[in-house]
Amino acid sequence: MKRFFFLIIIVSLFFFNCTPVWAFKDIPAPTIVGNYRDNYTPDSEYLIGDTQWLIGPGTPPLTFTYTSVDNQSQVIIAENTFNEGDGFNFTGKFSQFNWVNFDNALWYCQIVYDAETEEKAANHPSAARSNPSEKGSCGNFAWTKLIRK
Repeated sequence: MKRFFFLIIIVSLFFFNCTPVWAFKDIPAPTIVGNYRDNYTPDSEYLIGDTQWLIGPGTPPLTFTYTSVDNQSQVIIAENTFNEGDGFNFTGKFSQFNWVNFDNALWYCQIVYDAETEEKAANHPSAARSNPSEKGSCGNFAWTKLIRK
């Protein structure tokens, strides 16, 4: 009986074009894992984890689940996975985060926050990293300095 149910599950996964749990790609943790605040708001919270980037305060916080991490290029692609009621209604869209260590500080830029696909987020040009504390280009926004808590 157990074999029958297992066979039904396997056939269903392939018939409905679902990805089985064991087929997920191995995504490395970012080299910047840690707990931070930003240079704008003293009570801000950034938890950069092994698999997700959380931004708060907020209940729930804005949550981004990594789909790829490139530590050498300092780029994270993530799916936006937060509630629609949080005022940031881009659930199911994709983001591109860039980071740089500049002048003994860690800076990040969320250069893309609303890509329709993971590929579109990944193919978007990275932010200019030349001088994030002064004129670094992060789309229409400034880079954010992260301060370790």
